[in-house]
Amino acid sequence: MYSLIGLEEEYVKKIYQNTVLYSIHRYQSLPEMFQEFYQIKYQNAQEMKEELEIVEDIEIEEAKEFLIKNKKLIEDMKNQNQPVIDEIADQILAVLKQNLPKEATEIETCQYIFDYVINTMEYATDWLKYCNSIPPIDGYDVMLYKGVPLSTSYKGLLVTRQGVCEDIVNLIIDIGKELGVSIYRENCEHNQNLHAINYIIVNGQKSYLDATSVILKTKTKEEAFLVSQEELNKNQDYTFRTDQESFTLPHPNITYDINQIIKNTDLIMPKIEYILPKQYKK
Repeated sequence: MYSLIGLEEEYVKKIYQNTVLYSIHRYQSLPEMFQEFYQIKYQNAQEMKEELEIVEDIEIEEAKEFLIKNKKLIEDMKNQNQPVIDEIADQILAVLKQNLPKEATEIETCQYIFDYVINTMEYATDWLKYCNSIPPIDGYDVMLYKGVPLSTSYKGLLVTRQGVCEDIVNLIIDIGKELGVSIYRENCEHNQNLHAINYIIVNGQKSYLDATSVILKTKTKEEAFLVSQEELNKNQDYTFRTDQESFTLPHPNITYDINQIIKNTDLIMPKIEYILPKQYKK
C-alpha cells in the first residue's frame, strides 16, 4: 500500500497562525501609501486572527523563523512524496483511459475529462483565505490537501486533489494530452481577479470551459462547459483580453458512469501518514 506524508491538523493551524501574524507585522512596517493599498487585506488578516483563535502575539522575527523552517519542511515533504504521487497519478490516468468509451469524439472526451475534474478537485480555499487574501507574506504561502503538500506536477493533482484556477486548467490540459485531445488555456479576469480557463477549437472557433466556477459552485456545468464567450460572461463578471468568435456547443450524448470511475480511482489513492514536526510548539 502506497502512503504519503501529511501534516497533523494542529500543525497546519500553527502554519496559518504564523502566516497571518507575520502578514500583520509586515503590513504595520510598510510605508503609509502601501498600507492604504493593502487596507482591505489587513482587515482580512485581523478577521483571520480571530478565526484562527490566535490569543497571543509573537514578534515578526519569530514568525518569520517558523515560516522559513516550515518552507524547508514542506519542500522536503514534496520531494519525498513526489515519486509516490507520480506512480499513483499514472495509475489514475490508466483507469481514465481504460474507461473512456471507445470511439469517443473530441467533444465527448472533453466532457469525460471535465466531469472527472469537477467531481474530484477542490479549490484551495485555505490558501485563498490565509495566504492570498492578506497582506504580502514573502512567498511563505502553502497549499495542502488533507495536510499533504500539493504535487509539483500538474498530473500529480490527480492525487493531491486541490488547487487554484491555474492548477485546474493545466490539469485538464495534461489529462487531455493523455487521452488524445487538444485543450488550451486562456487568461482573463473574473470579478477583477486574474483567472484562467480552458477552451477547445472546433472548425476554427473557440468553445470555453471553466471548471473552477463549477467546482466553486458559482456556475452550473451547463453554464460553464463548451460555451461561447457571451454565454460564459452573461453576468458581466469576466473580462477577456480579446473578443474572438466563439460558440456554445450542444453537450454530447455519451454514456459512462463517472461515479463508478471515481470510486475506481479512489481505491488507488494512497493512505496518509500524519506527522507532527519537531519544530511545533504549542
